[in-house]
Amino acid sequence: MGGSSGVKVGGPAGEGGEGGELEAVPSTMHRLSNAEYEATVLDVLGSSATPPLADDEYFDGYDNNAEVLSVGPSTFERYFDAAQTVADDVFASPQQKAKIVTCQAQDDTACVRSIVSDVGLRLFRRPLLDAELDVYQKLYFTSRAQNALHEDSLKRVLVALLSSVEFLYRIEFAPAANGPQPVGAYDLASRLSYLLWSSAPDDALLAAAAADQLSDDSELSEQVTRLWQDPRSRRFALNFGGQWLRTRSVAAHAADPMLFAEWTQPAAQAAADEAVSFFEQLVQDERPAVDLVTGYSHRIGPELASLYGLAAPISGESLLLPEGERSGFLGSVAFLAQTSTPERTDPIVRGNAILATLLCMQVPTEPPDLTWGFQLPDPPPPTVRKILETFDLDPKCVPCHSLMDPLGLALEHYDAIGRYRDAYTNGAAVDSNVRLAPWPNHPDGANASGLADIVERVKTDPAFAPCVAQNLYTYGMGRMTGGPDDRNAKTLARLWQRGPVTLKRLVKKLALGRSFRYRDDQNDRAP
Repeated sequence: MGGSSGVKVGGPAGEGGEGGELEAVPSTMHRLSNAEYEATVLDVLGSSATPPLADDEYFDGYDNNAEVLSVGPSTFERYFDAAQTVADDVFASPQQKAKIVTCQAQDDTACVRSIVSDVGLRLFRRPLLDAELDVYQKLYFTSRAQNALHEDSLKRVLVALLSSVEFLYRIEFAPAANGPQPVGAYDLASRLSYLLWSSAPDDALLAAAAADQLSDDSELSEQVTRLWQDPRSRRFALNFGGQWLRTRSVAAHAADPMLFAEWTQPAAQAAADEAVSFFEQLVQDERPAVDLVTGYSHRIGPELASLYGLAAPISGESLLLPEGERSGFLGSVAFLAQTSTPERTDPIVRGNAILATLLCMQVPTEPPDLTWGFQLPDPPPPTVRKILETFDLDPKCVPCHSLMDPLGLALEHYDAIGRYRDAYTNGAAVDSNVRLAPWPNHPDGANASGLADIVERVKTDPAFAPCVAQNLYTYGMGRMTGGPDDRNAKTLARLWQRGPVTLKRLVKKLALGRSFRYRDDQNDRAP
């Protein structure tokens, strides 16, 4: 790797002629995350089999970051087993098998080559090279020589394709010259489809790549619009929104059944579904990004009615959560439950989540030489605020807790599963009055009380929009650790805020910008 070039070259400038202000960055091999793997085999092969895969790691909050998506020997065994599971599922279904076995002329070179070429294009997300076609064709005939049936031999070919590095990794072919170079047409198609669908390009996108149409701004913009209109774009809300806002795992969140009997599995799943639908509506309706926290009317499942203080519908149909402070992300059951322990609310976690998720303020981790003491007295303090006051904090921890704790305490009217309360179960009154500490964009402290004041604080913070852009860049590029990526995230935020601040427009700014459409393997992470 060389030093940061910062080169701006001719070619696609991006939406509004501004995309050229973004820098091309190095291309990295990107292993499919588990979510991407499952979506890809579903879309390409029709298989909904969910075999055990490698444990995803997370970097900057996302499981699609190329730097942590590696494959070791033991992990590859799991991928091979997964390939066998998927292939068995495909060939067990006549409808799914028909997507693979498009001709029945056994031992016919043209038939086998046609099948390998077609399925290989869709799995590798590019046309196979002649040498690759030869390898998989040879596998078929070797299998036939071992007395395997025609379809069993084709199944072995499918297992091999699914086990290959070319499928498991999104490998972008290197440009012929050094410096900023356009990303290959098929590679750009994959970047776009995995951004919006978490899956492989469809036939229309592959056809556009084959015709080299994606180098044109208007064609690429039309493809972005088309992909948004497809139901598969809901995965953007699930995988980007769910990871950014930390709600993707809320369906698995546990609450003490003795304390919170209403937190059933259907309720947890309904909370997860609401989080996805809420974010999807925010995007598809092209609402201002700030509506994420200010809220808007949206549908919730009947399982959440009592948690939101609404009367359950007689028919069991979904309910409309009216516009108000509960209709935003910070008032959602998903956020409030996910930031609680199974037994009680956790103001520290809630406060930290607000700062880190919505304002990109990274509170330092505990120092290695931390000294602290805490022993819950018997009987325990009557309120969570009193419990926090019993902490004997190390002086090094006080600055961070002075930022986090008040934000969380201001939300104490909402219990560990998101229900509103005026008192704790022991009868002690809930006190949500706090003194917020100064932070960079709010140099003066302020009094606050309740959710509405916290929403106001967040929505007026100048760090909110740049934080949204930073998270979208990190997810969309599958990378961000510093240098040109930091600069690109800041530039993306600045370009975005020149017009309507909607998430659809932010995605288009990224997709049409130079960092998405170009690569520069010499532009490393130097400042």
